[in-house]
Amino acid sequence: MAAISLVAIVRNESRSLLRMLTSARNLVDEMVVVDTGSTDGTQDIARAAGARVEHFPWCGDFAAARNHALSFARHPWRLVLDADEWLDEPACDVATLRASAPDFVGQICVVNTFDSAQGTQSERLRTRTWISRLLPVGVHYAGAIHEQPQHAFAVRRVPLVALHDGYEDAQLTRKGDRNLQLLARLIDAGHDEPYLIYQYARELDRTSADAAAAQHYARALAQVAPEAPWHEALVCAALQSFGKTGELEIAFALIEAQSLRYAESADFWFCVGCFLMDAASVKPQLATQFMTSIENSFLRCLEIGERPEKSDGVEGRGSFLAAQNLYALYAATGRDERAEHYRQLAQRA
Repeated sequence: MAAISLVAIVRNESRSLLRMLTSARNLVDEMVVVDTGSTDGTQDIARAAGARVEHFPWCGDFAAARNHALSFARHPWRLVLDADEWLDEPACDVATLRASAPDFVGQICVVNTFDSAQGTQSERLRTRTWISRLLPVGVHYAGAIHEQPQHAFAVRRVPLVALHDGYEDAQLTRKGDRNLQLLARLIDAGHDEPYLIYQYARELDRTSADAAAAQHYARALAQVAPEAPWHEALVCAALQSFGKTGELEIAFALIEAQSLRYAESADFWFCVGCFLMDAASVKPQLATQFMTSIENSFLRCLEIGERPEKSDGVEGRGSFLAAQNLYALYAATGRDERAEHYRQLAQRA
């Protein structure tokens, strides 16, 4: 039987650390918490929950901190979690993992909640992302930020589910611009990896630096390999960004280039529909011309439906979110019967 070490790096995580450790302590064989300079009692919380606490002076490098933490793990499997994540215990099959030889890297399902503005209101949505977090001995991290495990092992999905609330507005506000500043320093220093550029664009997007975000999305698109696992997420984010900045020509070219590749993606067609709505507001004289394409995009989302096994998909784009937009479209154009049909479909279970 292969034992499991929980490994986490933390700093000022008194809000959520106990939740994470409590969710894991009955599923793992040891808990290692490496603190990078907390001043809010984080270390005491970790010790009281049964974790072994080690230290690492923060140097602005997440990979260095992760690798230091991994060095303290004593068991063949290392489960890497963040303090704002917690295991969904009923959905975790640890017995299967213990029976597996630690000769592959395991992707766990991370369910992210985030706040999305819908007109004057905010709606809490979810995405599911499969991330390499169950690591055998010998795997290490590289990258000062958005660090990635480096290895030559096969990668498999494993029956572990973690919930994550770090993308909710309140938590993003608490974190401030830490990631934006780290990424800006790397970009300014000449790092031009498309993944870093994409993440920098996302941070700019989050801070409403719309023009700069669009510029860096375009830069990432020019360099990324279509096979990259985050390619679709980049395409969708770029479409939304180009809609906000009114860069219609580049967006239409992107839609044409990717519509075949993502023909069966509700996320792609949802973002196409949203982009077209933004385009209609930028150029009202073309609104009538865009109307059928907007309608068809959201209808296509409903045809495709929800695909929970898909990584990085936003729940609802193949169901209630698409129906919400169709309801708004039909209500605005006086098609009351169709509007009522989609209003009912838009009700979340």
